[in-house]
Amino acid sequence: MSSTRERFSRGLKALFVSKFVVTIAIGIQVTIVGLQVFELTGSKLQLGLIGLTEFVPTALLSPFTGSFADRFDRRKVLAAGLAGELAAAVLLFIHAATDPSTVFPIYIYVFLFGISCVRFTPCGRCLSI
Repeated sequence: MSSTRERFSRGLKALFVSKFVVTIAIGIQVTIVGLQVFELTGSKLQLGLIGLTEFVPTALLSPFTGSFADRFDRRKVLAAGLAGELAAAVLLFIHAATDPSTVFPIYIYVFLFGISCVRFTPCGRCLSI
């Protein structure tokens, strides 16, 4: 009987740790973006619209992401999706660092983040199995 150390390769352990860290980071990012939108507007409606803006790409693109993951190299799709998420996160950071007075760019960045996330989700799930 093999031990736990022998069953999981170093790459698989790195994948699990990185997925855990990314999940925590996304949770923190969503919380901070929501707080920033609420502080800028004071509106619960604007806060809800941010959530809707992130959800719309999922609702529109989910029927197509499975076949997309099957037709292309999953590693490349996953890398492109993670790069898109990183770009959206950097844009959100830059926008926050400029002491913004409007939330409209945040909607654009959150929408881009949602598109990137929905594109790579099936690929990320397939690779971890």
